[in-house]
Amino acid sequence: MEAQRKNENYKRIEIILWTMALIMIIMVPIFHEHRWDTQPSGSLSDFSEGWYYLEDGQKKELSLPCTLSFSGKNEEGVGELTIYHAPDERIKSGMLISTMGAQYQLRISVGDEVVYQYEDTEFKRNDQMASKVFCDVQLSGTPENETVSITYFNSDSEEYSLSSVLIGTEGRLFRHYIQSDMLNLIIVALMWILGLAAIFAFIYMRYCGQNDRRFADVSFFLLICGIWCLTDSSIFNYIVNYDPAVNYISFYAFMLFPLPMVYFLKHTAGMGQYKRFDIMVDAFCLNVIIQSALHLLCHTEFVDMLVMTHILLFLGVLWSGQALLLEYSKTPTKELETILLSFVMLGAAGLLALILYWVLEISFYEAVFEIGIFLFIAILFVGLLRTATENMHYRTEMIIYQRLAREDGLTGLKNRRAFEEFMAGFQMKAADYKEAVLIFLTVNHLKQVNESMGYSAGDEMLIKAAKCIYDTFSDMGHCYRLGDSEFCAVLLNPVGKCEDWYGRLDSEIRTSIRESRIPLTITWGESYLRNPDGTLKSIGEWKFEADQCMHRNKKPEGRMKDDRVREEI
Repeated sequence: MEAQRKNENYKRIEIILWTMALIMIIMVPIFHEHRWDTQPSGSLSDFSEGWYYLEDGQKKELSLPCTLSFSGKNEEGVGELTIYHAPDERIKSGMLISTMGAQYQLRISVGDEVVYQYEDTEFKRNDQMASKVFCDVQLSGTPENETVSITYFNSDSEEYSLSSVLIGTEGRLFRHYIQSDMLNLIIVALMWILGLAAIFAFIYMRYCGQNDRRFADVSFFLLICGIWCLTDSSIFNYIVNYDPAVNYISFYAFMLFPLPMVYFLKHTAGMGQYKRFDIMVDAFCLNVIIQSALHLLCHTEFVDMLVMTHILLFLGVLWSGQALLLEYSKTPTKELETILLSFVMLGAAGLLALILYWVLEISFYEAVFEIGIFLFIAILFVGLLRTATENMHYRTEMIIYQRLAREDGLTGLKNRRAFEEFMAGFQMKAADYKEAVLIFLTVNHLKQVNESMGYSAGDEMLIKAAKCIYDTFSDMGHCYRLGDSEFCAVLLNPVGKCEDWYGRLDSEIRTSIRESRIPLTITWGESYLRNPDGTLKSIGEWKFEADQCMHRNKKPEGRMKDDRVREEI
């Protein structure tokens, strides 16, 4: 007991240490303090002060980040804003200048030389996607005495949202990018951790005989969501150098991630009756097919068809919520209440993300939706585990009940009900066995022992008899107590002869007599399943022959005819 307690305490300490290590791994890069005022090797500086722009011949200073209204246009009638920074000692060869603003087709120049120009060449991005692109350029030559300028082009309005500018080494900038996208990376990691937990739960439940496919649905949902969140993140696109293949994966993951949740609802008790879930599966699959065909045949960009997926998602959540409300009104279970709550959470996050994306055109819409997805799945997963635990508890109780219903309470052997069920099944596969032997046994003088020594002595006598029978025959087949003093053994493909088995039973009985004050004798009778010519007996004939053999071996007074076992009464 003491060792078990120590082991439990050790496990608790181990869990605490792992949790603290994970927290520290996350906190160190998030809360690491940058020293903006110094530039040691591997430095990073805020380059957002000292900028200015020209308006009506007037020099106007500004501090980044900021939102600026500017009406200047170029010769093509497109809004154009250029901001300047005077020569600075931090502008050195090998350093990188980094900012964001690709939605304005941003251009960076050092002196008269254009060193960076953002262009959508291989995969078209909308303004929200482009606003997450890191625009950086490595300086070369002797830029110390040159003016740095950044030009923004805006054909939609006169409003410009200007991001801060950083200057530093590649390593420090990369670490800064990771820190700026840390929330997204944490959400992806948590999604995949929960996904692994869900698939392990699914495998464990199947091992326990409880096949709840919804754990697998949750796992696939989290896997696809994690892929979408990762491939849509700024840092991952930066690492792969904005490879178009990553954008394709992101769009397809976004189109497909609702499907596992549709199957989840379909596999929920009572929800399979709604045909709308089959329609939704078809709709999401058709969405993938149609968008792919339009892109291949008509060269329609995925970003221009994004509204189709958004509409399907919005309608899908509403339609699913309606089905959940309808089913909950019929059967208000705790499970449906939890699922309904999680879908309300997802619907609210999705609606807010759509408003941020289409109305306000704010780039952090994805973080809102990702947090909503994570909360949605966390609530759903906890509810699913609670339901699975309750189901497993109920199943365990049923297994125990069924076992008790088929087990003799006194001796621990299987009872008559279990024997009859076995024989009913055995009748269908009897031909598969080369031979089988049915042995009926009865404990002699049980009534006399009960009357002369008491019922506790009679019970002890039956327990001893059961042990002798079990120790003799259990390695060759099954043992049963059929009632009162009657026992049975079914030997399947037995090894040896009946004389050998009864000799073992003799030895067990003699050992029992030496160790107990209760006398014990047993009469038996056997029957082989196959006749001498190899044909099978019917189950009825088999039982009758074994029973008759047992009664022939029994004397009228209850004394055994076979002298291989001696009474000690």
